[in-house]
Amino acid sequence: MKTGIKLINLSVLSTSLCLLFTSEIQAITIGYFNNPTFSDSFAANNLKEVLENEGKNTITEFDILDALAWQTIADNSQIIAIPTIDNFSLADSLSLETEAVIRNYVAGGGGFLMAGEVLEVIPVFNNIFGFSFNDDFWPENTLLTQEAQGTIFKNAPSSLGSPLQTTTMALDSLPSDSTVFYDNSSNSSSSEQNSTSIFVTPFGLGNIAFNGYDYGQSEDDTGWPEATNLTVQFIAKEKSESVPESSTIFGLFGTLILGLLSSFIKFN
Repeated sequence: MKTGIKLINLSVLSTSLCLLFTSEIQAITIGYFNNPTFSDSFAANNLKEVLENEGKNTITEFDILDALAWQTIADNSQIIAIPTIDNFSLADSLSLETEAVIRNYVAGGGGFLMAGEVLEVIPVFNNIFGFSFNDDFWPENTLLTQEAQGTIFKNAPSSLGSPLQTTTMALDSLPSDSTVFYDNSSNSSSSEQNSTSIFVTPFGLGNIAFNGYDYGQSEDDTGWPEATNLTVQFIAKEKSESVPESSTIFGLFGTLILGLLSSFIKFN
């Protein structure tokens, strides 16, 4: 009887240790359009580092406008991300064929993220997806919305700063099924509550997302890296693959050891 109790206790302990030491992160495969003709290299590399190192995602960089290149990236990525466009218009440079690749990719379940300068984001979104987005200037912090509470943003930073070159989209230009994560509607000092710095809009089976910080400044960007990676998680959540962290190894090792101990007690 005592042996049976020991076996039960060890089994419970084994399971507890495995749960305690085992966790998962979501590794997202991201096709990252990084072309200095269009994007400032400093800002583009900063965002890439946030996605790759802090977000622990897998990045494939590309810089070609050709539709076949975009199709290859789309076929192997859960998200296509574009850093701030501030050197030359991307909207004017994408062919109709490349626009079709992006549109079909998102409609089929892919995620499409653009960061930074809103005036360059708007024509890309509107041309490809047929929306009517518009900008709205807001130079202060944006706050986590109530709408975010039922999502993976529920424990996100409560406020995002507004470093130089942070831009926002007009709330009243968003489609009604958009999810707004940060805006100025809860900011008591706001006389014009009409701006969002991070939102997601569904298109077909996928999503497009806007991130208003361009990552081109050395100012305090507290909160932005976490919020950006949460945006990536949100728009790729249906396609993301679970990758065990190194701590999983310790959990499995603990389970193995305790299992062996259980067997030893059982046979003695």
